[in-house]
Amino acid sequence: REAARAARRTEKSAPAEKKNNPLPLILAAAAVLALVIFGATKLTGKSSPALPAPPAEAQAAEPTATPAPVKVWENGLTFLVYADHAEVTNANKSLTSVKVPSTVEGKPVTGISHWAFQDHSALTSITLPEGLTSIGNTAFQDCNALTAIALPESLTSIGSEIFSSSDYHKNLRIDISIHAPAGSYAAEFFKDDPRLVVDPPVPFTLEENGLTFTIEASHAEVTAADQSLTSVTVPAMAGGRPVTGIGNKAFYGNTSLTSITLPEGLTSIGNSAFWGCTSLTSITLPERVTSIGSHVFDYYNYGKIQPLNISIHAQAGSYAAEFFKDDPRLVIDLAVPFTVEENGLTFTVQADHAEVTAADQSLTSVTVPAMAGGRPVTGIGDRAFFGCNLTSITLPESLTGIGNSAFLGCTRLTSITLPEGVTSIGNLTFAGCTGLTSITLPGGLTSIGNEAFYNCDRLTAIHVQPYSYAAEFFKDDPRLVIDG
Repeated sequence: REAARAARRTEKSAPAEKKNNPLPLILAAAAVLALVIFGATKLTGKSSPALPAPPAEAQAAEPTATPAPVKVWENGLTFLVYADHAEVTNANKSLTSVKVPSTVEGKPVTGISHWAFQDHSALTSITLPEGLTSIGNTAFQDCNALTAIALPESLTSIGSEIFSSSDYHKNLRIDISIHAPAGSYAAEFFKDDPRLVVDPPVPFTLEENGLTFTIEASHAEVTAADQSLTSVTVPAMAGGRPVTGIGNKAFYGNTSLTSITLPEGLTSIGNSAFWGCTSLTSITLPERVTSIGSHVFDYYNYGKIQPLNISIHAQAGSYAAEFFKDDPRLVIDLAVPFTVEENGLTFTVQADHAEVTAADQSLTSVTVPAMAGGRPVTGIGDRAFFGCNLTSITLPESLTGIGNSAFLGCTRLTSITLPEGVTSIGNLTFAGCTGLTSITLPGGLTSIGNEAFYNCDRLTAIHVQPYSYAAEFFKDDPRLVIDG
């Protein structure tokens, strides 16, 4: 009894917080619950049910991996194709004419990558699609044969030095006309570049070297020609676009025309395009031509339609060869280059031109034709007339260059006139022509090789045009005669 009273006294004297503390009861309840669950598991062999997963929106979304781009090759171009676009990354260096497609593998082509066409020295024309938005750094560096390009209105990014040159003699820039639509990003980007040509809205008309072109958004077409033209090279580009067509009646009635060169990118020739060109004796149709109109090479003779007396050259297996297969004027060309011999001269014929490479040593008087193998004769090759007994020679207006030692040792040659189209004379070209007394050099000459007139002891008159390259070259030579 005393013990009970003592216990009650102790309880009454304990602090209130200890008397009312619930922690012991909670711990005890948790221990009992754990024993119950453990016991149930032991008895049934089953785990307790898992807690429900949180809702989907509460779970963190895992990032989706971006698929790697796929490399695709098409018509000599290399593309990287991404999920939503494609870019040109490289090109075959043998390509001369390029049309970049608007789509590849169903994806829009939006970019030309850095260095894509760098050092592509053979490239003469390129068409960029509307929808292109970017051109990377140095994309067209050292494309020295590319003389014009049209930049699409869709461009929004242009890299550095895209039309630069690594040649210090070219002032570190290639000679190119950069065409851009008025008000476009490209026009603003190049606004201080003297090479910029701001184009009016297409279509528009352009006149160049006696030819009239109609310029469309992505291509150009010859629509007319000066009737006085005798020798014509249709350019690969006009107005920054590739020349793809000769329009209806473009050269109609041009009786002065003796030679014409068509660009490799040409795809169509319209009705009566060369009607009545009675002086044109030969023409080569490019392999890419896929459309030819009616009466292209005909004329009126005594009120009747007659075929022109012309050799129509075409590559075996081409559309043109098939189109003219029943025409006796058709000449199927061998794979270029090939050799042709005519009137004592040997020509090497390339895809778009021919060159005199050798001559019969017995020849004394020669007229070099404007055309050979269906191509314009543009060159006299190295040593072509070496040691010949020539006393006179007539060169065609189509000529642009004369090679090294071409007339070396032609001791009986007394005078020669070089056509206005000649731009270069090689080393020792007329060396040892001891009978040569006068020569007339064209105003367009830009290069004269070493010792070109070495040992021409009787040469007393070198005729040149005022302010020309030749006039400057021979300014201290007592034989210089400035004409005009």
